[in-house]
Amino acid sequence: MPIQKISHNSFKNCLILREMNIPSSVIKIGNNAFEGCPYLTKVTIPSSVNHIGFDAFKKCILLKEINIPDSVKKICEEAFIFNKSLEKVTLSSSLKEISKSVFFRCSSLTEITIPSSVTVICPKAFAQCYSLKNVKITSELIEIGEYAFRECMELEELIVPPTVKSIGAQAFNECISLKSFTIPPLLDRI
Repeated sequence: MPIQKISHNSFKNCLILREMNIPSSVIKIGNNAFEGCPYLTKVTIPSSVNHIGFDAFKKCILLKEINIPDSVKKICEEAFIFNKSLEKVTLSSSLKEISKSVFFRCSSLTEITIPSSVTVICPKAFAQCYSLKNVKITSELIEIGEYAFRECMELEELIVPPTVKSIGAQAFNECISLKSFTIPPLLDRI
């Protein structure tokens, strides 16, 4: 039977791993599966994968781009945390939430499009993405968690959809370039 899961810690701290082509039989990437692979520059995630585990790609500091296929329904907390070279992310259109700290301190990330399926951006999801300038929210978003965009120093404008009812504490703290922000009409907490 073909492999269906990349288990927890499978490639953790593989110091010279440079490229990973995940087989199309895999449906789950386990926790910490590729954590601490400092020379990993390319990962191909097939459309069979539906789950990316906690810290799965943490500290893959040379990873520049990641394409998360529409089959992925869940990306766990901190999956891409501390990936300082990550510049481009394409998110799955099947996600319901952007998990806590999932892109925390991805300091080279310049833009992100939140898919229409997302209703919650969890706390610290994009905190300390210092280069994040463009955020396009195409979803029926309901909640933006605390510290979600904290210290996104380059963020200039954010159009929050009218469906948002809650914005957590310090969600935009230290967004020093923010010039324009519209408070949605249904908002009951900020």
